[in-house]
Amino acid sequence: MCGVVASMYFGVPRAASAADASEKAAAEALFDEGVELLKQGELEKACQKLESSQKIDPGVGTLLYLADCYEKRNLTASAWATFREAASTAEARGDDRADIAKERADRLNPRLSRLSIVMEVGEDAKTPGLEIFRDGLSVPKALWGTATPVDPGEHVILVRAPGYEDEEVRVTVQGEAATATLIVPRLRKAQATEEELVEPERASGGTGVGNTQRALGIGLGAAGIVGLGVGAVFGGLAIAKNNEALDPNGLGCTATACPTAAGVDATNSALTFATVSDVGFIAGGVLVAAGVTLYLTAPRARETVRLTPMVGANGASFQLQGVF
Repeated sequence: MCGVVASMYFGVPRAASAADASEKAAAEALFDEGVELLKQGELEKACQKLESSQKIDPGVGTLLYLADCYEKRNLTASAWATFREAASTAEARGDDRADIAKERADRLNPRLSRLSIVMEVGEDAKTPGLEIFRDGLSVPKALWGTATPVDPGEHVILVRAPGYEDEEVRVTVQGEAATATLIVPRLRKAQATEEELVEPERASGGTGVGNTQRALGIGLGAAGIVGLGVGAVFGGLAIAKNNEALDPNGLGCTATACPTAAGVDATNSALTFATVSDVGFIAGGVLVAAGVTLYLTAPRARETVRLTPMVGANGASFQLQGVF
């Protein structure tokens, strides 16, 4: 009876699509190869050919053959879903093969294996950005904790969330009509790598405390340079006033006395300027020295040194690597 039913819906030509001539030719070639491989019992290769044909030029007939191929491989969930897709597509097109596709899907329903994916800690399911993948395909949040049809065999579950370590768990669903529940372990905070810890310090030139100390050192050094400049300016003024007072053709002062009031004023100005110059030089020197000291002694990014064993054609050796 199955053979008669199969010939009924497989014998009907597939509906035309909008694919261009070259794409349709490729899809037809893949379809024919898939059908031939199916007859020969090369099920895995047959399914691959039919899948490729369906991607290029979708059709109800291709879906029915593909679903039959999945069922023969005992991929019950894939077969059930493909029969349902064929039924939906046929209905939309007014194709009478919709009833056959529905019947085949209904016959598979009691044989379906199901898998539920739940979090060990319920609060983990609320983690921002949490994603769950089954065999590389995203599992919608609405299906978390729901018994979903899956093909019998091993499945890889990947749980991923920003700031947490990826959790990969494998689960095997044994046989037809089996039910399994996978409990995903508690999410673990991601550990920052050594490079991640060092790189921000290197990018900013060191630690926060070191940056502050270096900035203070630069400020003190700049103030010291200003002080030295003041000392140099007033030193020059002191020399000029002193020369003016001692000029024999001018004010006529000597080392011990001045004959005029103008000479006394010039001498006093020279002494005042000299005092300001001395203070400027002393203060400037102290500030520059303090700034240099603070800058050079500021904490920097920690040094990380690693000794790595190396084995090569010339024998064993060690490689010293570091982050400075």
